[in-house]
Amino acid sequence: MKKRSILVFSIVLVLVLTAAIAYAGSVKGWGEQTRGSAGMNAQLKGEPFTVPNGVVGTITSVNCSGDGFWIQGAARLGFNPASRANGATLRAGTYYVYPNLKHGQNKASVNITVSW
Repeated sequence: MKKRSILVFSIVLVLVLTAAIAYAGSVKGWGEQTRGSAGMNAQLKGEPFTVPNGVVGTITSVNCSGDGFWIQGAARLGFNPASRANGATLRAGTYYVYPNLKHGQNKASVNITVSW
């Protein structure tokens, strides 16, 4: 009887761990800002990233050449300095990320990783 209980417990534990590992994931977001001249050709570029339904994403990595950055989407958050974003959470949704330009800077970029 004891061996059977241990076997059932082991099987359940393996299934739970497998499900947790299968649902773990991450996504990368990037964006850039170009100042342009006299407001005529300034640009924001980037691609959307999505935190899936049912999870909360945590920012685990940030690399920014600007004066901090902002996230736009299901929530709007700003981080200055960029390192303050590490550990911040994002609920499910689609987001864009863009850097702030430093004084006198013409172009900046930001890359983040969000894990769950």
